[in-house]
Amino acid sequence: MKKIFSMFDTLDIEYICDENDATFPNHEADPSNEKNLEMLKAKVLETKADVGLAFDGDGDRVGVIDEKGNYIAPDMYLIALWRDIINKVTTICNEIRPQTVHDLNSLIDKIFGPGWSNY
Repeated sequence: MKKIFSMFDTLDIEYICDENDATFPNHEADPSNEKNLEMLKAKVLETKADVGLAFDGDGDRVGVIDEKGNYIAPDMYLIALWRDIINKVTTICNEIRPQTVHDLNSLIDKIFGPGWSNY
């Protein structure tokens, strides 16, 4: 992740728990579970960061903390992403896994109208 974020030289980034350790000495490696983000919440508040991002080891899951230390559930930040990209693309390929994003379909339909979640 450091290599990716280093491309954004205008960002002031602080890292915590950024060394790979398969024993997971700090907490379970699931950033989509709020209980695993307590250290990140504290760091966001301490540094007055705009946002805190936590990634699992292979980067396929992310946890998000807002500037007030609030956990943002995956379905909520996916809605924000949808709102940002929906008018910028011509083809949508979407896979929703209900076990992790339980009400994304209904939220998409609420925001964009019935049927959008069927794309």
